[in-house]
Amino acid sequence: MICPDEYLYSDTAVLNAALSASVAETLRARISAHGKAVLVVSGGSTPQMMLQALSQQKLDWSKVTILLADERWVDPSSDRSNEKMVRACLLQNEAKDARFKGLHLSGCKPDEAPSRLEEGLAFLEEGIDVLLLGMGEDGHTASLFPCAENISDLLSEQNDAKTVMVRPQTAPDTRISLSFGVLVKAGLTCLHITGEMKKEIWQKVSSGHLEAPVGQVFKKAQGQIRLYWAP
Repeated sequence: MICPDEYLYSDTAVLNAALSASVAETLRARISAHGKAVLVVSGGSTPQMMLQALSQQKLDWSKVTILLADERWVDPSSDRSNEKMVRACLLQNEAKDARFKGLHLSGCKPDEAPSRLEEGLAFLEEGIDVLLLGMGEDGHTASLFPCAENISDLLSEQNDAKTVMVRPQTAPDTRISLSFGVLVKAGLTCLHITGEMKKEIWQKVSSGHLEAPVGQVFKKAQGQIRLYWAP
């Protein structure tokens, strides 16, 4: 069984306000204690309104480093780019001074990216303070897809790389994802999902009736885990 603290809301607007406030509170506490904080966010459509709400939270954003849990290997100007979405939704308003680290490297092949990214992500050795994850209908999270040929390696704690390349068989685009080993060391991990279908899938995963990468991440999570959901 996976038993996160559950925050269930009547609608997405209430969820977005609550989650953005909670994330901001955790970041403030981390900055107060350590002078800096690391926030990892996910792409897709679900988090967009929440990230807009988060961008209006007052805190010392200049001391926050933001990066993505995963990225499609497309140009950052592409509408499929998670970086483009984060810049439009989060890196504005109060959060405009945050430091952003992208996962896409221009002029680099995706299989070369993990080694090329390693040095620039050295700060992850100190851990992620807040990790915001989503979940696909197949149970993937970040870009840890169950359909990937190397899924066993992707879910191995023995892989000490900070990022991994993923070629999902059931989704477009090669991806770069933060590694399993990095994800499970977050101080606070929040699963942000909406809709009855996603809730049913999560219930199957958390009860052990469905094996999925999102379940593996939450089983091995070393910090606090929370579920945020609304219809």
